[in-house]
Amino acid sequence: MSSNKIISSKAIGSVTVGGKQVALAIATRTQNWNRPEDVALAQASGFKESVERSTTPLPAATAKITQRESEHPSAADGKDHYTGVLEDANNKYLESQHFYKQG
Repeated sequence: MSSNKIISSKAIGSVTVGGKQVALAIATRTQNWNRPEDVALAQASGFKESVERSTTPLPAATAKITQRESEHPSAADGKDHYTGVLEDANNKYLESQHFYKQG
């Protein structure tokens, strides 16, 4: 798990992935930073579309995906992407995935 733990988030709806409904949220506070709610909400549609378009399988237990990082490239992945944190129904961390805005 990343060392940048999510403390709070704003729900933005849900998507159906592989026939299963998954809740979506955007982090508004982590142990390293705060994101104003209006900034989080401005990113909602792009993040939701990226999750819907993703072809990367989700762990079977995934119940929620929270966007931790806004769209960015990284040293490990040069394509612009959102970083999403996947959790199960008990809010237990499963893994992090990259979700790409452009297909």
